Amino acid sequence: MKGTLSLVTMVLIIIASVSLWAGCAQQQPLDFPSADMFEVQLRLERDVASINQPLNVHTWLLNNSEDDYIIHHGAPLIAVEIACKDWSDMLPRVALTLDITEELSSGERYDPDTHNFVRGDREIAIDTPGYYTITGYAEFYMIDPVSHSMKEYKIRSRPVFVEIIE
Repeated sequence: MKGTLSLVTMVLIIIASVSLWAGCAQQQPLDFPSADMFEVQLRLERDVASINQPLNVHTWLLNNSEDDYIIHHGAPLIAVEIACKDWSDMLPRVALTLDITEELSSGERYDPDTHNFVRGDREIAIDTPGYYTITGYAEFYMIDPVSHSMKEYKIRSRPVFVEIIE
């Protein structure tokens, strides 16, 4: 009888342990990172160019956090905005409403846009002399797998300046 009681006690302890472990192993809600954990970076190959001379533009999204995140975005992830002091408005941004999903690892520099161009380069050419400001602008979002809530991110790079000469 004493052996049966010990066996029953052990089985109950095992069942309680497995139940506790299963409860702890359930997926927890996503703690959305703040926008400052991500950075849009933009680099031009030079800061002076001639009229209509192609300029390679390099952009990427950097995950500065210590965690990996799954992001969703359209195409392109990073739009390049060009402004001139003589213009009252920016050129409009155009993005396709695709749902591209990517796991962005801690410290990763993510650049899906360059790979979508046939030659692998993103180039701009400006046909009017002047001083221009070029900024990268990324839009993406994350979805909490438990609550299905969504957080949207809109992040700009620091501006980069270029002079276009005749």
